[in-house]
Amino acid sequence: MKQESVPVFYPTEDEFSDFYKFVLSIEDKCPIGLCRVVPPKSWTPRSTPYETIDNEVMIRSPIRQHVSGKLGAYSVLNLESPSMRVHRFRDLAAKEKPPLSRRHGADNKPSPSPSSSSSSSLSSLSS
Repeated sequence: MKQESVPVFYPTEDEFSDFYKFVLSIEDKCPIGLCRVVPPKSWTPRSTPYETIDNEVMIRSPIRQHVSGKLGAYSVLNLESPSMRVHRFRDLAAKEKPPLSRRHGADNKPSPSPSSSSSSSLSSLSS
């Protein structure tokens, strides 16, 4: 299979100011559906923390993933959840984290190897 490179775009300040419009203009130039966009040097990241969007943004149909398996053989079951606001999603995701003793890298020790491991996490397919 031929490996294609990802196109890189360097938009001007004017093009970058309406990012959605810019993406639409380059969409046909990304044959594999991926590209890299390098912002203009004048661009600065947002100064407002993302927490301010907690009650404004609705995550439509978040997915709860149930992962099970061991020794490199895993299966994933994706279950669609009802739509929810960001703060609710964040609360649920925080509750789903396994204890430190089960995470790789905790105290530089590998996770214990139970006969079958299972975990659950939330991910989003918001649009």
